[in-house]
Formats: sequence, structure tokens, C-alpha cells
Amino acid sequence: MTVRQFCVVAFAVVGADQVSKHFALRALSPQNSISIIPGFAQLTLTTNTGAAFGALQGASPYLAVVALIAVVGIAFHVGRQSTLDRTTGCALALALGGALGNFIDRAFRRYVVDFLDVYVGPHHWPVFNVADACICTGVGLLALQALRGGGDTTPISGEPRGEQPASVSE
Repeated sequence: MTVRQFCVVAFAVVGADQVSKHFALRALSPQNSISIIPGFAQLTLTTNTGAAFGALQGASPYLAVVALIAVVGIAFHVGRQSTLDRTTGCALALALGGALGNFIDRAFRRYVVDFLDVYVGPHHWPVFNVADACICTGVGLLALQALRGGGDTTPISGEPRGEQPASVSE
């Protein structure tokens, strides 16, 4: 994965997250849910001043700092790599984009907008957003990659690890 591809994925996540939250705030109200898949998924507007799953309510300023540290840490890590395989690059881009999307909410709204409500019968998963889904997907990809023992061999430069670009022979 190239640095450019990494940035495209990360900023696409931020864009999708912020646009979806904008529409959720305009189209939904906390009192009314809109069914997407009856018995499984609906759109339900909520706000969250805490962390994932409603933990640490009221800690939004502190969580904004944690998100900013995560964004800077991931960007620093990626910037220092001479090679970064596709799986790791994609996973880190998803996590960075998600962290940045929720950071924007915390910095400008003082809360995170959540609206995706998944459930089976009366059992609801905590309401979440696009950024949350991307963070979880990125972390999940990193965990699977660690369990598998590493990622593919295409570095961030686009050249496979251990191979040099072919030179032109005269």
C-alpha cells in the first residue's frame, strides 16, 4: 500500500463518517427510529459523551485527547515505515480515519453522534457510527494478521519486500 492509498482510505473514512453524521442529525430524532432491516437494524439518533459502549460518560474532553494521541501515533508510525503491507496499511488507515472522525465530533460538538442500531429481538448492540465500525474493523484486521503471523509482502513503496526495482540493462 502506498502512502497515497493510505491517505485516501483514511480520509474516505473521515468523509463518510462526517457526511453520515450530518445526515443523521438532519433526518433523525432521538424519539423516532427508522427501520432498515426489520428485526435487525434501524437508524436511532443518540449522542455519546463517553467512550465505546457508553463507558466513561462525560469524559469527552479526555477522550478527545486520547483520540488525538492515537491519530498522531498512527500517522507517525506510518510515516516512519519504509515498508507497510496492504493489510496493515488498510487496518491502520481505517483506525486512523475512525479516530479522526470521532475526534472531530468531540472537538466541535463535545459529543459523538451515533445512529446505527443493530439488534436481534429485544437485544440491542450499543448504537454506533461509521467511525466506530471502521476502528473496530481496523483493529480486527490487525488482530487477525497477528494471529496469522504477519501480512502480505507488498510494502508501502509498492515494491515487494526483498526485491529491488528492475534495473535497465544495456
